[in-house]
Amino acid sequence: MYCPKCGQNISNGEGREYCGHCGQKLSGYQGDEPIDPMEAGLSAESSVSDPVNSGQVRITEFSSPWEDESSVSFVRGLILTINQTLFHPSDFFRYMPRSGGQMLPVLYSLILGIIGAIFGLLSEFFAESPVMTHGNLVRNMAISSILVLPLLIVFEVYVGSLILHLSMIVFGARKENFTTTLKIISYSSSPNIFYGVPFIGWLVAAVWSLWITVVGIRVTGGVSLGRAILAAIAPAVLLIVIFAGMIFFLISLIGFSSLV
Repeated sequence: MYCPKCGQNISNGEGREYCGHCGQKLSGYQGDEPIDPMEAGLSAESSVSDPVNSGQVRITEFSSPWEDESSVSFVRGLILTINQTLFHPSDFFRYMPRSGGQMLPVLYSLILGIIGAIFGLLSEFFAESPVMTHGNLVRNMAISSILVLPLLIVFEVYVGSLILHLSMIVFGARKENFTTTLKIISYSSSPNIFYGVPFIGWLVAAVWSLWITVVGIRVTGGVSLGRAILAAIAPAVLLIVIFAGMIFFLISLIGFSSLV
């Protein structure tokens, strides 16, 4: 069986809702020959003829496993979404729903944040991380304060989404609404699973998450790669400049006080 979107061979594909390669939603497709979706001219919701079996193949463009609660189980939706965002982010964001509630994307980020914290905590048994990750935070917090971690993750999602949304507006990369930006931030948390890699897990997670964010901006905003990179890194650069300015200001105050 072949996926009607990416053309990849799907082993034991009968009864599956999503392609494991690109994440395309499959609704009763049983074709044994690949279909070129570009030649088929698929729209948001369209149908193409099955070259082998009789009938039509229904293609639903705007769908994602995690947000499709009606046909995908919790665990399967989580695994498929992690796979798609890590290895096929361009396809994932192209077919990601632009509307809908914010609860499921935030929940996804919360789950991946907690998984990252647990993996980071476990990696501390093998190597000390050079940065303050969620795993370090959990280890250094009192047991009674661990409940703060979910609140911290949700806070990071909304603040990060707001800053990124403003940055996308400044660089002309905002084509969709705030919910779409929040989804970009939420689904870019998939690399948190690499916090469990000793020494370099935090770096792999940070770089990979940034790349997923860049791809999400480029696809949903319909802009060039360069503009998407600028929109993604501008908030971090701004925070660094503000932090450096505060340090310089404090040093100046200390120096002035010593002279007085």
